[in-house]
Amino acid sequence: MKLIVPQLIATQVSSDSRSVLSASHSYMECNNYSSLPLIKDVVLGETIGQGAFACVKTAHLKVDPSVIIAVKFVHIPSSKRFGLSEKDVAGEVILQSRCSKHSNILRVIDCNISQDYLWIAMEMADGGDLFDKIEPDVGVDSDVAQFYFQQLVNAITYLHEECDV
Repeated sequence: MKLIVPQLIATQVSSDSRSVLSASHSYMECNNYSSLPLIKDVVLGETIGQGAFACVKTAHLKVDPSVIIAVKFVHIPSSKRFGLSEKDVAGEVILQSRCSKHSNILRVIDCNISQDYLWIAMEMADGGDLFDKIEPDVGVDSDVAQFYFQQLVNAITYLHEECDV
């Protein structure tokens, strides 16, 4: 099972921008296929996550629909409104690519940039989001919590020791 490591781009956000991000309740609309860049040999699926300036969609390869991936679309003009430069946004791809050699960190498959979007094709996290597995006000069994916690500690240790993050 892979963990979805917290978005590395958050480490690039200044404290002023961070408060704006947390206070913002608007999300980037990812359902407008016409505005998203086309990715050769990839068919986009449903939106599985979205935020203030990015969204994530499932996708599959045209030649083999059984190969499911996730594609993150970062809307560059929106990210600039939140205080991020194009260099900050590109830094996410560099960090994610450099640090995706660990078994608990999603692997970057491909990426590209268009006029308005940076897209990152990644390995799909089997099992979904960790927070969806935790029942509100109940939690999870201690064995399950220990399993996920060990994965998280291993991934964070790798990021600190091998990637200098």
